[in-house]
Amino acid sequence: MNVLKKLRIQVVFSIVFVLMMILAMILFALAVSVYKRENRAVFDFLQVLCQNEGRKPRPPIAFDKISPLTDFSEDKNHAEKIPNSFLPSKIRRNLDFRDMHNYFSVKISESGVLLEVISDAPLNYTDYETTQFVKEVLKQEKEKGIYEGIYYKVYKQILGDILVCFVNRRGELSVLKRFYMYSVMIYGVALLVAFIFAWIISGFVVQPVKLAFEKQKQFVADASHELKTPIAIIGANLDVLMPDFVGNKWLGYIKEENLRMSYLVKNLLFLARNDSERDTDNVTDFDFSQAVERAVLPFESVIFEEGKKLELEIEEHMAFTGDEEKIKQVIVILVDNAIKNSEKGAVIRVNACSDGQKKIVRVFNTGEGISVKEREKIFLRFYRSDSSRARKTGGCGLGLSIALAIAEKYGGSITVDSKIGEWVEFTFSLSSKRKYLSFLNR
Repeated sequence: MNVLKKLRIQVVFSIVFVLMMILAMILFALAVSVYKRENRAVFDFLQVLCQNEGRKPRPPIAFDKISPLTDFSEDKNHAEKIPNSFLPSKIRRNLDFRDMHNYFSVKISESGVLLEVISDAPLNYTDYETTQFVKEVLKQEKEKGIYEGIYYKVYKQILGDILVCFVNRRGELSVLKRFYMYSVMIYGVALLVAFIFAWIISGFVVQPVKLAFEKQKQFVADASHELKTPIAIIGANLDVLMPDFVGNKWLGYIKEENLRMSYLVKNLLFLARNDSERDTDNVTDFDFSQAVERAVLPFESVIFEEGKKLELEIEEHMAFTGDEEKIKQVIVILVDNAIKNSEKGAVIRVNACSDGQKKIVRVFNTGEGISVKEREKIFLRFYRSDSSRARKTGGCGLGLSIALAIAEKYGGSITVDSKIGEWVEFTFSLSSKRKYLSFLNR
């Protein structure tokens, strides 16, 4: 994934995340407010029922305009007088129970015998069913609560009887549930719309950055191309002068630095072509096992001369379709990196195997290891974690960047694992043939 795409995704994520949090807080606050308001209104009504012997006061009365013993009911035979002081101030201020019509109250004795059922409308329960329902509620051992969509409140009277007041709010709770479902749906649709708009907006946001990157890549490509000619001329002149000045250390230094500059320019040109997707590929069917072996074996003499040990574990006859030279280039970079970052007596192990449709190459070496904070930085261009070692071993910090660029271009990846002071292991994985070709045909 290139830098511009990552930047665009970060912009989209930032926009969608902020909107997601704001919308979530609004919808959550609204849902909680509606639910609490419903519960508060119902339980306030239940409290009034309990104080009024299970009956609903009719009509609603403004308490601040009546005497403490005002009767709440139009029917003197079915209402009790509620002292104003019995009710909390919030009920007295907000008493409006016009929608609390689906209620009933049950009075039972201390021994559990049904004494009276109070309701404005006929109930769909027999006395036995009502008794059982009340017993189930009492098993909850709560003063108030919700049972099967019915709000209840238990009130123990002075004489020992128990008054249980109910309000059936199943319909209202069902509406509330649908409200929550619609809120979630609206939330999802809003995020989807926000993502689409954020993606469109991000295109405009990253456009200046894209132009800057294009100019930078073009500059690197042009500069590298222009440097090739003078470097080649310097190298040719050195070849002419060297026989006449045999053993001249200054010419040796010039030749060494010229070769280093030539290698650097070659790598910069490769990265520039890869960034602009102008790099050509020679896709063929080849033996992956032999390619890994041919990439590693030239290092055998170097490893032996440095007093290190090489171990090869390669699964045989692994077939792959792709650019063989580019794959070998990645393995060469990883093995060369293992040699340069290990001391005398180190073990360098190369393991190649298949995992389903994937081809995996692991390059292991004992050594100082890589810290967690540097494991991503080592793939940055020109980054070198140990400058003193870099001066000693050469290189310019582009090897791992090139390896990662090749791996990502061909649908693969390179990861690193390490234990400080003991070992480092790079894992190079390549995708299946189909996925590999899809990356080439983009």
